[in-house]
Amino acid sequence: MRIRSLKPEFWGDEKLGAETDAVRLAFVWTWSEADDSGVLRLSAGSLRSGVWEHQDRTIAEAKKVISRLIELGLLLSWQVGSDVFAAVVHFHEHQRVDHPGRTFLPPIPTEVLELLPVSFQDGYAKVPRFSRDTLATPSRDSRETASKITPHARVAGTGEPGNRGTEEPKSKNKPLPRTIAREDQPQPAASSALPTGVTSPAVQVPVPGKAQATSAIVRRVFEHWQQVMGHPGANLDPKRRGVIERALKLGYDEAACCKAIDGCKRTPYNQGDNDAGTTYDSLDLVLRDGTHIDRFIAHADRPPKPRNGFRMPAILSQSREAAPTRPPTDHSADLCCDCGKPLGGKPGDTFPLHKATFERMHTACHQDVYGEGA
Repeated sequence: MRIRSLKPEFWGDEKLGAETDAVRLAFVWTWSEADDSGVLRLSAGSLRSGVWEHQDRTIAEAKKVISRLIELGLLLSWQVGSDVFAAVVHFHEHQRVDHPGRTFLPPIPTEVLELLPVSFQDGYAKVPRFSRDTLATPSRDSRETASKITPHARVAGTGEPGNRGTEEPKSKNKPLPRTIAREDQPQPAASSALPTGVTSPAVQVPVPGKAQATSAIVRRVFEHWQQVMGHPGANLDPKRRGVIERALKLGYDEAACCKAIDGCKRTPYNQGDNDAGTTYDSLDLVLRDGTHIDRFIAHADRPPKPRNGFRMPAILSQSREAAPTRPPTDHSADLCCDCGKPLGGKPGDTFPLHKATFERMHTACHQDVYGEGA
């Protein structure tokens, strides 16, 4: 466990404010449990003992909390061998680590790292990694840690002692887990399974054929969002790519994602019909979770009514045909309210009386109000 910072904005966060106290407290626990790279070994047992050691909580409850954190996009999980790991998605945006210590966890698979924000990728790259050379020549900030490891630990996957040139002394201390990462040793392939009882899927490392198909769908959904929302200069960065891929993993296909985007465009509140007059049409909002996607899909067919005076922007998608325009109403046969004769004129005129009479009455009214021409 490590000391971490808790910003005041945490208490007013809209996403976490709607969650239970157990979910919020568990999210704070992940900060302390994660190493300086923002990665932790994800275990329902560790969560239960770390947060609810003095409460009557079950492992099943802890697994539900972990699933909820993943569904909210606060954690991104994957599996290496029999161990499940997770990255705190916005760790490096809110935690300042001046002198990061070495991480002993296996490196994040490239396919998973690409789904994390750029801020996480930059912070993760600055954290030194554990290697065999660390034991032979420990740095100043990790000399104490290395000295505790070398007497009794063998490097995982080899028959050599952890301290080169010495024999392994007999010790009753338990050896370190065999999941210590080595830079010169290939890591087990990552898979997508989570521990039994955790319902939310972990990140799935795609096979080449499936990866290409998924990438093409992601590109088409993003281009549809660009066109509909009018953001031609937006880039498909790792965050937006991850948002679309998470929506696909939730079971929504390409058509559903595009329809949710259309629904957001047809929602008055998101297009500026709010007290702040701000447009909320980001891809992260539209495809944030199943609740948002379902709501916007419904709005695509039955959009809410705008407030008085608000004009909805036009749908930019070429996939939808423009509504047919009605021909102007012909009032030429209507009778004038002043003289009772037919109005005449051309279709589209809306004067309830003859135009000359209307202008005369308007001028008289203007003189009465402002005293002009008196």
